[in-house]
Amino acid sequence: MKNIFFPVIAAMLLVAGCSPKPSNEIDLRIVIGERAGAITADTTRDNLVEFYGAESVADTDFPIGEGETVAASIIFPGTSREATVIWAPDKKNEKVDRVVITGEEWLLPAGIRPGDELAEVEQINGGPFMIYGFGWDYGGVGYFKGGQLDRKVQIWFRPAIEEGPDYEKVLGDSLFNSSDQAMRTVDPRITEVAIVLGAKNQD
Repeated sequence: MKNIFFPVIAAMLLVAGCSPKPSNEIDLRIVIGERAGAITADTTRDNLVEFYGAESVADTDFPIGEGETVAASIIFPGTSREATVIWAPDKKNEKVDRVVITGEEWLLPAGIRPGDELAEVEQINGGPFMIYGFGWDYGGVGYFKGGQLDRKVQIWFRPAIEEGPDYEKVLGDSLFNSSDQAMRTVDPRITEVAIVLGAKNQD
């Protein structure tokens, strides 16, 4: 009895170990400046369908401020895996410029997640950075020129405090240092993150 039972169990374990991963096991890991899951700078729209299925890809026009839009495709719209692929200018459906992360299942590194504070972003960037003043179309966008995050991410911030004299000091179409006292006082937090991939498309 033992001689028959053991080989059967062993065979079952072997088959289980060789079974393919579940179809819903999607790679949601992000490597800053390199990829968002399976999406890289060279990913095409056909690739998105291959990766995620035609039913999970929807084309859209993504607003970039001041009434302008760019061509984009949303994957897993309306779910916790949602992300928006922004196509490179003049290379619609052929090259990726950036991926805007909105679904909470995506595995962003600590310090670059929605809700994270300026100090956490500064630590990853290797120092302070600039932020556009609040209260207009590009308000709260981080500017990382020269830091570790330069051309790797685009981050939107929103102040936790939206009133008072310090808030008034950081409004409008100007750049402010993240270490500025008024900026610190209003306590900006990350609201949205885009993984920039388009720098690799530049010749």
